[in-house]
Amino acid sequence: MASEARKRKLAKDFHAADLNDDGKIGPEDLEQLARRACEEFGYAAGSAQHRAMYDANMDYLTAMQKHVDTDGDGRISEDEYVNFWLAGGEDEARSILRP
Repeated sequence: MASEARKRKLAKDFHAADLNDDGKIGPEDLEQLARRACEEFGYAAGSAQHRAMYDANMDYLTAMQKHVDTDGDGRISEDEYVNFWLAGGEDEARSILRP
């Protein structure tokens, strides 16, 4: 059984990714997360590096969304997010990264 501390940490992680605070992680949140990753690396908007990083992040985030979104509404709820990671989502997340 997962500890309450682990559940709270996962809930906190969920809310950090729910950038528009609507209670779901949707396409608009994924796009913003991908843009933020590019900014973290200092890639200028419009550069080849920015586009490559953005595309790679969107591919990964979109694939993850398909695994985590169990009700198929195109958005990840807090319960879906927490349950995915509590059920061993690390292995699935790694498998998405493998070619």
